[in-house]
Amino acid sequence: MRIKRKNFARLASISALGAGALGVAGGTAEAGTITYHPIGVTIGPDGSKSYIGSLLGAPAFALLRSTMNSAQLGTWMVGIAGSQLRESAGGYLRIVGAGQKWNTVGGPFGGTAFIAKRGFMRVPHTVEGSFTTVLSHGGIPTINMVKFHVTYTTSFHVNGNGSFTDGYALFTFQNSGKTLYGWLELSNSVSTTSGPDVTLVGVAYDSSGNPIAAGDTGTPEPSTMALTGLAALALGAAGLRRWRGARKPAA
Repeated sequence: MRIKRKNFARLASISALGAGALGVAGGTAEAGTITYHPIGVTIGPDGSKSYIGSLLGAPAFALLRSTMNSAQLGTWMVGIAGSQLRESAGGYLRIVGAGQKWNTVGGPFGGTAFIAKRGFMRVPHTVEGSFTTVLSHGGIPTINMVKFHVTYTTSFHVNGNGSFTDGYALFTFQNSGKTLYGWLELSNSVSTTSGPDVTLVGVAYDSSGNPIAAGDTGTPEPSTMALTGLAALALGAAGLRRWRGARKPAA
């Protein structure tokens, strides 16, 4: 089947457009600057106690669980320690949506931040029960029965981040004196009766030193790859040769 010269030009334009879009969408992937690691570990009362995240051969962050329990007081906490972390105004880890970058998110930053806390407090109240006196042995009063009941007023609380799914936290770390930027994908399950159970879904960083967008793994868009492939298939090897010949200037 013969294809007209103008159709070769159109297909070549489609192919060039697809290749150009691929270079833009996957530029960081081609340069090898973005590295993504899937993790899938849960830290909390129903999960592990801690997780150390190593990047470029050195510890870059750590997820830690802490508990304090007694008859009157109980607290379950999950926090993160690292080089620098974006926090909320209250000192808890700031959770952002996909696409956010370190330099576009406001708020303070520090080396440690709690993700969430759950706890309770019991305040004891002593309630004196009924007591009865009887007269016996010449009118000497005798205490027959005294009852004491201890009751508690219990208050529950959740502080920091509530439950969320697939949120992102931004952080920086140092490598050979260079500041690198990364993100953590997290989910949290917490209520007044359970958790916080914080799941670290994955981590990524950009070795170029550019602030990485939350959720960016450097993977080219499948639609762009398909567009380029379809254009190449439509042209074929023979078609490409004819197209190149058609582009040669006349002698």
